[in-house]
Amino acid sequence: MHRYERRSGEEISIKPWLCKGEETCKWNWITPLVISQNSNTRIYMMAKKVFRSDDRGNSWVFIAGNLPENGTVHTIGQNPEVPGLLFVGTEFGAVFTYYLNEVPKPYSRNGVK
Repeated sequence: MHRYERRSGEEISIKPWLCKGEETCKWNWITPLVISQNSNTRIYMMAKKVFRSDDRGNSWVFIAGNLPENGTVHTIGQNPEVPGLLFVGTEFGAVFTYYLNEVPKPYSRNGVK
């Protein structure tokens, strides 16, 4: 994962490398990433955990884990009306979480299951 600086032509790696307490992160072939609708410098990125960067990928904070063990994460989105509410789409359903380390909860059209 890289960020391209148009002014300088520089390509900068922005991928978080290690999950806390782990030797490596488990990344999907296509890494889900979303730029916040509330701040153009905030990025959310998924591995088996959710990461947040407030400086365009220069540094990362681990914000949520405990995502479905068997499911591959395919997409991540942000609720435009609730800045901290993220929707994570897996191959087995959707999960949502707040960025303040809450445990992900199954989501349905009627709300939380």
